[in-house]
Parts: sequence; C-alpha cells; structure tokens
Amino acid sequence: LAPAGSLASTGADMGNFMIAHLQNGAFGDQRILRDETAREMHGTGQTSVGPLNKMMLGFYETTANGHRAIAHGGDTQWFHSDLQLFLDDNIGIYVSTNSSGKDGSARLIRDGLVTGFVNRYLPGPPNEAKGIDAATAKQHAQLLAGSYNSSRRADSNFMNLVYTIGQTKVSVNEDGTIRVPMLAGYSGAPKKWREIAPFVWQDTNSGDRLAADVVDGHVTRFSAEPIASIMVFQRAAWWQTPAVFMTLLFGSLAVLLLTVLAWPVSALVRRHYGVRYPLSGPDARAHRWSRIASLAVLVSVGGMIAMIFAMMSDLAMMSPSKDGMVIAVRILTTLILPIGAAIALWNAWTVLRSKRSWWAKLWSIVLAAASLALLFIGIACHLVGFNADY
Repeated sequence: LAPAGSLASTGADMGNFMIAHLQNGAFGDQRILRDETAREMHGTGQTSVGPLNKMMLGFYETTANGHRAIAHGGDTQWFHSDLQLFLDDNIGIYVSTNSSGKDGSARLIRDGLVTGFVNRYLPGPPNEAKGIDAATAKQHAQLLAGSYNSSRRADSNFMNLVYTIGQTKVSVNEDGTIRVPMLAGYSGAPKKWREIAPFVWQDTNSGDRLAADVVDGHVTRFSAEPIASIMVFQRAAWWQTPAVFMTLLFGSLAVLLLTVLAWPVSALVRRHYGVRYPLSGPDARAHRWSRIASLAVLVSVGGMIAMIFAMMSDLAMMSPSKDGMVIAVRILTTLILPIGAAIALWNAWTVLRSKRSWWAKLWSIVLAAASLALLFIGIACHLVGFNADY
C-alpha cells in the first residue's frame, strides 16, 4: 500500500539512514536534512495522555530504561519492522522480518530483540516508584475499567464494524492492579499495571507506563507505552460495549437463522404427519414474507461481515479492482435492511392481532426486535451506503 508500505530498502541503507539522523541530517560529506530541520523533527512533540511519550515529526518518542529514543515501526502482510534511535546515546537499532510467523511470532521476536538489546547495552537505574495507597488505587482502577475504542480505527465507513467488534477491555485484578489483554508484553504474557501516581500506572515488569485522562470524575481515555504516541483508547458508548453490541449483532443473526431454519423444518414435519399448513389469508402472507425477509437480511449482513473480514485478511482485496464488489454488497445491504425491518414489524402487527399462540406472538416480537437491531447496526457502523469509500 503506497506510499509507506511500498518502500523497499536494504539493511545497510537503513543503517546509513539511521547514522544520518544520529548526526542531525549529515552522512559523510553529504547532507539529507538541514541541521535545524533534523533537530525540529527530533524535538517537536505532540502531547498524548498525561506524561506518556509524544508523537514527533516523522517519528514517535519512546523511552527504555530511562533512555529517550525516537522510533517508527511498520507492519503489513509481508513485513514487520521497527527502528529505534537513541539520540543521546548515539545508538540506533533496526529489525525487520518478512512474515508474521507462527501465531504472530514476528512481533514477539522484533519486540524481544529490541528489549534485549536495550537491557544489555543501555541499562538504567532500578524503578523506585512508591505508588499510592491500596484503597485509592482500587478506586482509580474501577474508574478506568470498561470498554474502549482505539483512536486508530475506521470510524465513518463500513470498516468500523471490525473495530466495534474488537473492543479493548480494561479489568481490575484483586490486588488493585489492572490488566489490558491487548497490551501484552513481548513474551506474549499479559502485563500487570500498578498505579504509581494519580491515574498513572506502570508495568510491574518494565518501565512502561499507562495513563488516563479524567474529566469530571470520569475516565474518558487512556493510553500506554510504547504505543501512547500513536494511539489512545477512548471510552466506548454504551451500545458499543461487548455485552450490548455482541448480543445485538450475533443474537439478532441467531434469531434470523432460527426463523429461516424453522421454515423448511416445520414443512417437513407437517409433510411427515400429513398435517396441512394452518395459516391462510393475511396470516399466511405475513408468515411467508417474514421468513423470506429473514433469509434476505441474514444473507446480506452475513455477506457484508464475510467481505469485511476477507478484506482485512487479504490486503489485495482492498484494491480498486474490488470496488464493484464492495458497492454491490453495500447496496444490497442498504436496500434489504430497512425492507426486512418493515416486513418484520408488519408481521408482528399481524400476528399480535390474530388468534395465534402466545409463542407465535412472542417470536414475532423477537424477530421484529432482531431486524430493527440489525438495521441500527447497519446505520451506526456505516454498513449502509452506495459507494466504495473506506
């Protein structure tokens, strides 16, 4: 993906690039940047959350063992790289792998190599943070606990669905420390964060810090090192929390699936026992159309989800050549979701006015609620639309 993902370089050239930056733009008798430009790139920072590392111009700030560095990493399907420049120590390290490896091992190897290098060659003083009292730590941890959206996400297009499903969760341990499964260490083991100052936590096994912004007594966002400079986590809306969103999405799909499956199953049962179809007139029409609508909504939403996850797993599907497919699937979803919801509401109104069983009336309400929930998700997650912009 141009421009960054299409850059190819050798390790030797990356070494020369790092030397030039360590020398404020000079390499041998050549210069790629003016001295003042390099210093501005290395020293201008955009504040993130609390005291955490900043975003720089072309780099982001990192800290290891008390040694400040500017860095940049990158990942695609085909490479996983990281560059760290310790300006004050005149040291740089660059590592790149050509695949993700088994179970994503490339990231663990990359992070582990950099961490091992820093611990070996740039040791720092032991951390002597005293923390705060246990009662306050537990109170602050409870304020932080909950579900969050990454700021590094698609928000106004249909790819939003992926990030809404993949919420970041913060939970509290019994001892008042917190855990964030997404923020695992380079070994893959979950980090354990202990509060060392008001709304500032530190990993018990490293110097990495986590901090939160508090507004009117409520935590609105947080971030953690080493990703604080490029990403913050914003408190999710109530409907985006996994308990609500996952229930709405997969619960509604399950209701539609059961409705569709019950259609041929009931027909086979009636045929086996020689029982006639019991409905006629408006009841029969509502029954049939609600099943047809359920199948259409199920296929359209399922197709949309399948397309999005296929695109996330294969970046080649994000090329302009696939725009026709994207537009077709979105148009199908845009037309079917409101029509399906309208038919489900009409079916519920018809069943509730009839003399059918309480079970049929209850299920008609459940089906209408499921169809409306999927329509809401389609609108809120931008599945509906008529273009291929994402």
